Amino acid sequence: MRSFEKHEILEAIEYAKAGGQALHVWTPPKRGWPGAPLVFRRAAERGEKWAHLLDRDEARLVDTVRNLGVNVVRIGRKGTMMHVDLCGKPLAMACLRCAEDAKDGRL
Repeated sequence: MRSFEKHEILEAIEYAKAGGQALHVWTPPKRGWPGAPLVFRRAAERGEKWAHLLDRDEARLVDTVRNLGVNVVRIGRKGTMMHVDLCGKPLAMACLRCAEDAKDGRL
């Protein structure tokens, strides 16, 4: 898994298209996003970041987010460049995994 910042969305998409898992981290508006689940709105109110975990492999995507502690998996853009939204502890765990993968050369 590799981390990408807000301005690196195109790079994140290309990385995922090439077969990797891309964690696209961004800062939501303080008020959150209309229709976002409560956990995301509260994270935004605290000034925390959100992320999309992008992957073209649905089974791997689901397995990864479950291992990050996500109980309810909602896949966005199913069948194309799929993603799962992350915040809070699952996002923190994903960031740690990105750092470990970078350190170990597993990008």
